[in-house]
Amino acid sequence: MKKALLPGSLALIFMAGPLLAAPQIMTFQEAKSKAVELHGSLIGSAGPAVQARITASAKAARAYLAKCGANCDLGTFLSQDLRRRFPRVRPNELRLLEALSFAETISDMSQMDQLDLQNAMQKNSQMLQTVSNISKTTHDTLKSIIQNIR
Repeated sequence: MKKALLPGSLALIFMAGPLLAAPQIMTFQEAKSKAVELHGSLIGSAGPAVQARITASAKAARAYLAKCGANCDLGTFLSQDLRRRFPRVRPNELRLLEALSFAETISDMSQMDQLDLQNAMQKNSQMLQTVSNISKTTHDTLKSIIQNIR
């Protein structure tokens, strides 16, 4: 069953590994072009049934993004949707399927939708940075209080 799912999937995972796993800071356009490049190079090796499910997942993701606006968690949505569509897939294959579905999702989006998604991602990043800064300040303050008590 798994061989029919993605032929040569292990080789594909090793090829796609640096693109999927290496957390790098890049612009949205760079991420989009890498995702579209990955999609173009790998989608042909998937069977027609897998391609159809990836396309259906991308369509569902675009509908999800249109519905939820700035409060979207696209990564979680794609992961859950693909787990439902591919119940017996291994974790590495799931990450590859997520990358393919994400690439197909953003490749068909309009420029305005892409800007909205980019803004949402930036706001999320800024919020995470703010929470991190508050946590660090709180930690430093508590550490200072404890040192003064000693």
